Amino acid sequence: MNWFEPWIFVRLIAGAAVCILFARAARTGVRVLRNFHAARSSEGQLALEKQFELGGSLVRVACAVHVVAVLVGILGADQMSRGVRGAMCAYGVFAANRWGFGSLAASLTLGVVAVSFAQFLAFDKNVRSFDLARPIAWWMVLLGPLAILEFACVMQFYAALDLSASASCCSAQLDGAVAKIQGWAFVVPREAVANIAVGGALGSCVSAAMARRSTSARRVAVAAISSLVTLPFALATTAVYVAPHIFETPLHTCPFCLFRADVFGIGYLLYGALFMIAVWMASVAVALGVVRSRPAAVQAPFAAFARRALGRTIAAWALFVAVGGAPILRYALLTDGSSLFDSGNP
Repeated sequence: MNWFEPWIFVRLIAGAAVCILFARAARTGVRVLRNFHAARSSEGQLALEKQFELGGSLVRVACAVHVVAVLVGILGADQMSRGVRGAMCAYGVFAANRWGFGSLAASLTLGVVAVSFAQFLAFDKNVRSFDLARPIAWWMVLLGPLAILEFACVMQFYAALDLSASASCCSAQLDGAVAKIQGWAFVVPREAVANIAVGGALGSCVSAAMARRSTSARRVAVAAISSLVTLPFALATTAVYVAPHIFETPLHTCPFCLFRADVFGIGYLLYGALFMIAVWMASVAVALGVVRSRPAAVQAPFAAFARRALGRTIAAWALFVAVGGAPILRYALLTDGSSLFDSGNP
């Protein structure tokens, strides 16, 4: 058992705290759905309103702790890989058992849902009534079981993790897999994936800028959809195009190697930008769907909320393109514009 391995211990303590906080908020959400009536002014209603506000505060704290917990999990896997035979980066640790990548996917999913909710709560702060109480309560109820499921996956991963066993290296699995499918990497040529990602990022910035000028429902929806559709291509580009240029080999497509210190932890910037784009655009999309059927007093603060989120999304896309493009530009300058993939590799 690895429970007292420093990185694992901290990750589990943080995960348990997140689980407790979200479960407490979910309990409040159930009470709100059952008993909340904004028109009442009884003592019970006033007490429930205070509990509702407390639940929102618990969610914000849990979101912050969870983001730190996910970073600790990734950084810890990278650090522990140095003591695992055969591991080159965090990939070897997460690939050590069948729960590794599943637990990471669960953590990231919870992170996007929870932090998007925190953004929605920030929007609700500008609404002077309790018109959004029920949608918020439903979201609180959703986060409770989702947090428990995520923590169970993390526990299963660490319980099955054997740090004394030989692990699979990313160069043995990912590089070898790419080598076997030369010419057909990821079905679509990697240059096409990168071009779609860059074009989508630029298009998302343009649509977001237009939506900021006029926050009509159609423009905001187009901006949100544009960013959310571009995200999978941007995520793939980091592995199939950015990583090979950093390591100067067309076959090295490991996203976890981008978190290593010898490449200045570029992965934290790239994936952090994509994570926040997903959060901001998901929160805007949900808020847009909720406020359209609400009174004008609820719709009025939406414009300012959307402008902030859209402006931050533009900045995040610019950061992603700049950071992801830097190693590609560096390689082009060092090789007088030669392509990394001219050797017949995909």
